[in-house]
Amino acid sequence: MPAATRTSLDRTMGRDGVQHVRCQFIDLIGIARGRLVPRSAVAQASRRGLAFGAFGTTLDIDDIPSDPAIGSHSGDFWAIPDPASYAPLSWVPATAHMFC
Repeated sequence: MPAATRTSLDRTMGRDGVQHVRCQFIDLIGIARGRLVPRSAVAQASRRGLAFGAFGTTLDIDDIPSDPAIGSHSGDFWAIPDPASYAPLSWVPATAHMFC
């Protein structure tokens, strides 16, 4: 993400009173996975991404490994928050959401 976009996003989060961002992705079987990121770490997450292990993309709703044919074969991956998906969450105080 360009520095200007990071600065603009930080200003927007400040205006919205956001202190945490839920950074989420949808795994291979349709379950939302993610991480709660403090506002102070959003810029770094947008540069480096958020690390997720392969297990986080292949477990089903009962925490049982899904069929390896549809799972991740490459191990860990990095999810990068998309600032265009930023949205404050009205039902969670001081929290916003971004898809990765």
